[in-house]
Order: sequence, then structure tokens, then C-alpha cells
Amino acid sequence: MRKFVLAIAILFGLAAPAGAQTVTVDLRTAVLSWTFTQGTSLATEFRMKCGPDAANLNRITTISDVNLRQILIRNVIGGSGLWSCQIVAANKFGETGGSNIVPFDAGEPPSSSPSSLSALAK
Repeated sequence: MRKFVLAIAILFGLAAPAGAQTVTVDLRTAVLSWTFTQGTSLATEFRMKCGPDAANLNRITTISDVNLRQILIRNVIGGSGLWSCQIVAANKFGETGGSNIVPFDAGEPPSSSPSSLSALAK
């Protein structure tokens, strides 16, 4: 079985430390990234498995380009909130064991900014 290392990379490719606890990510820019080396039995796709926790990874996104090594988080989850993801490689005969599971809290910063700041003399 081939194992993967899955990491959350924030804008500019900064990865979460190995063994990290749940991290907070910006849903607009964060990516999941992984490493993979083809074995003798070739993979034809990846399957990113995500869900609300490690026991419920039932939202599956098929990635047909086996040369990809990252994907935007917003493309594999259902929206803001607490998520966990794992990746496997697959072909028509089955799939590998899964990578490590990465937990994260996805969301977006406020959509509007304060304005009209002023200093008042008293």
C-alpha cells in the first residue's frame, strides 16, 4: 500500500506542520497538497475524501489528473466549517490505503470593512 502525506498549504504554499491540530484556513485561498510517487501498478486518479470529522469522510472528489499535487479546499468541501480530508490513489482495480487525515476549520474573513474612522479632539 502506498501512503500519502497530505498537508494544508495556505497561500504561497506554506504547509501546516506535521501532526498539526485543527488549523484555521481562508476558504478563498487555502489548498490541500500531497506528495505521491507512482508505483508499478499505475494510479489513474486520486480521490479526495472529506467530511465533518475523520469518521465521516463521505464527500468524495475525483481528481483525474494524477500529475496534480494540490487542490483548492473550496473545490472539495461543502462550505465553511470544521472539515477533515484524506486522499487515496485509485485505478479500475481499487484504491490505496489513505493518507493521513488533515482536520481544518474553513471560513472567510468579514466581507465588509469599517469606514469613516476619525479622531475627535475633546
